[in-house]
Amino acid sequence: MAVEFNPSNSFSINRNLTTASEQISNGRRINAASDDVAGVGIAVNINTQIRSQDSAITNAISGVSLVQTAQAGLSQVGDGLQQLRQLSLQASNGILSGSDRSALQTQADQLLLGIQELLTNTRFNGLQPLSQQGTTELQIGASSADRFSIPSRDIAGALEALGLNGIDLTDPNSFGTTLEALDQSLELVTTTAAEFGASENRLSSSIGNLEQSNQNQAGSVSRIEDADIAKSISELIRNQLLERTQIALQAQANSQRGQVLSLLNI
Repeated sequence: MAVEFNPSNSFSINRNLTTASEQISNGRRINAASDDVAGVGIAVNINTQIRSQDSAITNAISGVSLVQTAQAGLSQVGDGLQQLRQLSLQASNGILSGSDRSALQTQADQLLLGIQELLTNTRFNGLQPLSQQGTTELQIGASSADRFSIPSRDIAGALEALGLNGIDLTDPNSFGTTLEALDQSLELVTTTAAEFGASENRLSSSIGNLEQSNQNQAGSVSRIEDADIAKSISELIRNQLLERTQIALQAQANSQRGQVLSLLNI
């Protein structure tokens, strides 16, 4: 009985050998869309989500830097206000002379000037979170709804409204008014610092969630795209054996054809 060689089997074996070799060499199960059409589509969508969230993480990190800059500025302003309060308490002492109070007023004026400069010079990439009223919008997610607003405060204007710039340490009768203005100013700084702290916590939480989401999604892509190396090696060996068998069958088929031709030539 003649052994027939089927070319379609040879093509299939060669294709399987190529696929298995590619999977082993680069570790990827999907090396062309034809390997898994549905898997390619899913992997592309997940990778798009991961890249979008990477950008959102960068945005959130910038937001954290902004609020940390504002908090650092507020901390220095708070220190200045504390020093002003100490000077105010010293000025209330009845044994001080007029020149003593004038000296304290000079120190207070320098501290007030330093506070104004701090509020103006506290900047992050051109933004002035302590000297302008408004918000800074951040995109902290992959969808358009994932927005977060960081408030900016006109602290300089608010302190002026509280009467901080008008404190007079040379007049013992203004002690109560001065102390009230300083306490209200300190409360304003503390409240604003708490707002920025809450913003930092929110952004830090978003960063952690996005990083965890990216890690989980990267694992999903890996399960879709990455090859099972042990299985690929098994398939490679199997198809190599099939290839050798096919070669042997072809050789046998050629030999039988040759024998037939020899008989016909007798």
